[in-house]
Formats: sequence, structure tokens, C-alpha cells
Amino acid sequence: MTKKSSLFIFLCVVSTAFAQYFSWSTGVKPTLVIRTQFLDIASTLSYSTASTNMDLVSTRLANTSYGKTSLNSTITTKIYRLPHTASYYANIPGWGACDAIAGDAFTLAQVQYDLTKFERCVIASPSLQHQGTAGRGGLAHSKWINFNGSWFVVSFLYGNLGVGLTLHELGHTYFAGHPTSDHSTLGHSSLWQVSDGNPISPYGKLLERGDSYSPMGGNYGSTSSDFPPSMKVQLGWMPSSKVLTVTASGTYRVYRFDTLTASLPVAGPLALKIIKDSNKTYWIGIRRAFAGNASMSNGAYIVWEMPVANADMGIRAYSVLLDCTTPGTNVGDAALAIGKSLVDVPAGITITPVAEGGTAPNQWMDIRIRKY
Repeated sequence: MTKKSSLFIFLCVVSTAFAQYFSWSTGVKPTLVIRTQFLDIASTLSYSTASTNMDLVSTRLANTSYGKTSLNSTITTKIYRLPHTASYYANIPGWGACDAIAGDAFTLAQVQYDLTKFERCVIASPSLQHQGTAGRGGLAHSKWINFNGSWFVVSFLYGNLGVGLTLHELGHTYFAGHPTSDHSTLGHSSLWQVSDGNPISPYGKLLERGDSYSPMGGNYGSTSSDFPPSMKVQLGWMPSSKVLTVTASGTYRVYRFDTLTASLPVAGPLALKIIKDSNKTYWIGIRRAFAGNASMSNGAYIVWEMPVANADMGIRAYSVLLDCTTPGTNVGDAALAIGKSLVDVPAGITITPVAEGGTAPNQWMDIRIRKY
């Protein structure tokens, strides 16, 4: 990424009649990439770079969804000059710069393109960093705005159409069903940050985007990251038949879910699910794509699925990583190793990996669950 570009990514809901034909979490998504520049700052995003990177984003989406979704991207052949300077947009209070740039970009692009042909759009423009007092140029943000009677999710972020960050922001445009009154978007993959050595400490706090193993976390440079099982089920990418809900003590085998290929793994289950309480559910899976990470290559990836109130997105079902080895110190060894136990006394649950095996892409791990 360079310091000269920012992105604005949004989901276009052109009308109630048109939107009803879309399945928002599956299928090939017609996507328009609108290249723009300010009156005083030119764009450096070439057509070839935009095309190549969007193809890579599409491949990542196809792999993480087991072939359930991908992109069919159209890159604007021209770079549209927005009607104002960078400082004009940067000084609009709050997230108003998103609304203004999106509105102006659509006004220009709709002369050449029928926007109703696209389900998602990406607006790429030079960075607003240090251009004004609003301080929005170096941040990522997603929001819904109304433009000419149509709804858009706008993601305001820093980057040069970088693959990882674009995947993250487009991830926010995926959700089950159709747009709802609260304009649902996919939540973040976060971390349960603790300071007392207990990975499930009741005194822990949520660290937004703290799960560096998920595209919906904060690691935008990794090509090994994959959406957590709970999110894949939420979006209809992983069938419920591939998830085993554990209700009794026993030893259960779970197979690798991050095969990173556009086909559903034959083996299963791909995740174990254990109800903790009315707000939290354990999801246990194994990741093996992070070959250089000894913990994640040989341990169990454990998260909570839980509702989180996000100031920008409202209440969303988050995937929250549990740091099982050195809680609060190093998320790089977050997986639960063989022979180690995660003990949840209040819920009466103990989780212990006991064995692993299999060859790629069908690696497995046996997990002993004690319920008492």
C-alpha cells in the first residue's frame, strides 16, 4: 500500500424491486470499481493494478466461501475528477466525507454506467490523510447512506486498493438475507483481551479486529487468513451439517476448515459448537494454513460467538478469539495445544485437544469435551 490512496467500498441497494433478486451472501457479485481523484490530488491507481487486485480479492472470497461467492469486477476506464479539493472533503464533520465523495462519484459515474447493474461498488480515491481536521484519511469505516433513493454501505479506509483491506471492507457487505431496517453488515473478528492470565476472564475486554487469523480481523497482509466457522455458517457458506453441536461429554474429531480452495471439504465436521450461556457460544476448529505458526498449525482455534454493540454497526454477532496459551501477551500462540485444557468452571465445560493427524487438506484433531 502507498500513502497516496484511500478506498471507499459500499454495497449498493438500488431499489426494493431490484434488491429482492439478490442473495447478499452468495453468488457472483457484479462489482463496479470507480476510480476518482480530487481537484488538487491526482490518482495513482492504474487500471491494471485495480483489475489485478480485484481478481485476487475475488479469488480470496471464492476460497473462503467454498465457492459460494466471488466478484465479477468492472473497472472504470477513466478516472473521474471529483468537484472539490481533498481538504474540502476532509473537513466535513464526522463521516460526512464518505457520503459526499460517494455522492459525487456516483453522479459522475452514472453518466457512463448503469449503476443498477452492479450489486457492489468500490470507490478508490487519493488519501485524505493530513488534508483536514476531520482525521478520517487513515481509518477504515463502513456505513449506510442514502443516494437518490438508494442505499449504499460506504467503507472509508486507507490503502491503494490493497487486497487484504479490500477483502475486509467487502466482507462487511456480506450478510444473510436482504438489507434490513438496521442495515446489517458483517461484524469484526475480534479478541478477548485479558490481563489476569485467564483466557476467558470475566474482566476481559473486547479488542476490535484483534483476531489476526481472520480477514475480518486486523491482519490485512496475510494470504492465509480465512473467515471463522461461525461467520461462514452465518453467511450460508458452511452448511450446518458440517457443524457438530456438543451436548455431552466425549471425544470428538474435527477437520480443518481453512482449506482455502473453492470447494467444500469432503471430511467433517469442520467445527464443534458448545453453548456456554445465553450470550456466548464456543466454536472450536483447526486452522492449518498458517504454516509458519507452530501454535496454529498444531492447536485448536477457539472463539466465542457473541453479540457486540458496535458504535458504527449496531449490535452484531462477532467472532471473538480466545488467546489460550499466553493470554494477554501474544496472540501469535493463541491456539490450544494438545494436552492443554481450557476450563470454564461457571459453564461446566472443559476443552482438551488430545490428538491430531491426517494429511493436507484433511488434517484433523480429536478434542475431548467434558461437560459437568
